[in-house]
Amino acid sequence: MAVIYLDNAATTRPDPAVLEAYARAAADVFANPASLHGLGARAEALVEEARAQAARFLGVRPEEIVFTSGGTEANNLALFGAARAYAGRGRHILVSPIEHPSVREAAEALAREGFSVERLPVDRYGRVDPDAVARALRPETILVSVMAVNNELGTVQDLVAIGERVKKSRALFHVDAVQAYAVMPVRPAAWQADLVTLSAHKWHGLKGIGLLFVRKGVRLVPLLFGGGQERGLRPGTTNAPLIAATARAMRLAEAAREAAVERFRRQRARLIEAVEAAEGEVLSPPDGAPHLLAAAFSPVRAETLVHALADAGIFVSTRAACSSRSREPSAVLKAVGLPEAVQRSAIRLSLARDVSDEDVERAAETLVRTVRRLRSVHDGMR
Repeated sequence: MAVIYLDNAATTRPDPAVLEAYARAAADVFANPASLHGLGARAEALVEEARAQAARFLGVRPEEIVFTSGGTEANNLALFGAARAYAGRGRHILVSPIEHPSVREAAEALAREGFSVERLPVDRYGRVDPDAVARALRPETILVSVMAVNNELGTVQDLVAIGERVKKSRALFHVDAVQAYAVMPVRPAAWQADLVTLSAHKWHGLKGIGLLFVRKGVRLVPLLFGGGQERGLRPGTTNAPLIAATARAMRLAEAAREAAVERFRRQRARLIEAVEAAEGEVLSPPDGAPHLLAAAFSPVRAETLVHALADAGIFVSTRAACSSRSREPSAVLKAVGLPEAVQRSAIRLSLARDVSDEDVERAAETLVRTVRRLRSVHDGMR
């Protein structure tokens, strides 16, 4: 039975060209980039070439790119680093309530350190009103964090408008763009963002590598200590092969984005048809990210549906992978005010470049058939 993988918001399959770039660099450019000898210099040159490419794709300076172990570390560095660096200016932080746990829980930890963390209001789909941001800003606000694309609902925020409001204050603006890069250009200058997070494995790169854009002039207190790598913000032996592979993944994502988005829109529309045919409820906004769709099929429990689909070779998820094993309903779905019954029956289907129209058609037909069968079983047990 052929496998159809629709959990790409959790992670994507690495592109063969990315694996090739990693393997070649790992074999040929294995020296420590900090070493003074020729092999070290060669590794350092590879890293700086990759940094320059990443900067070019984002429209920023190479020295504004800090490589990390992934999105979680980059988000933590942005929040803790900025809060601690600017605590003398103020201790008020604004975050949306639908942020990834690496932002949401970092903010909660900062609150325990004595920072005043305020949650911005959101609508039914998790959209942040830019004017609400303007009203919430105070003279002592030092940081605003709003994600570009929500990882559970696919909600796309108006970052241009939010950035305009934030820049009228002295606060820094952080954007978690981990889910965005595959489907939209990420341009920190357009958002007036000071800090932007990316993670390679969300767009056919490898796990264990991400980056944080840090606008020139922004100060951060590092999370780790022990070396001067990455401007002292991320000490430790630089992983040149992973960084080289990330540059290749970014190049492929940039080249494929326009065609991929067009296909995603068509495939998402077909999945919406299936949700409606199964008498489910679409939870994602109509104008949400084209590669992501959340839906609920009350009274069928999400875990039951996920396992039934897996038995048929269709792999989807219940929520963000980092919290999928939690027994508690999704914090994101709770924040947007969905009834608990809907929260407990919600699943997420997410697309990627290697998902074909035939895959989506089979998944759509299997989804309708499986939901109807599970509802019949549920009704028979009442």
